[in-house]
Amino acid sequence: MSKKNKPKKSKDSSRLPPTGIGLVTFLDEDTGGPKLNPEVILLISFLFIVVSLAAVLLFPVK
Repeated sequence: MSKKNKPKKSKDSSRLPPTGIGLVTFLDEDTGGPKLNPEVILLISFLFIVVSLAAVLLFPVK
């Protein structure tokens, strides 16, 4: 029996498969939404947690 050699895949990581190209194109589109820095999102999340904890501590459910 002879072994068939499988062609080696190139290790060129710069090429994306067709589905990857479509996904990159989709994610590159500008949606027109508000532009917020990640710091603002973290600050809003932190404030929401603090307000939620304060509400639970100040107004306990009976």
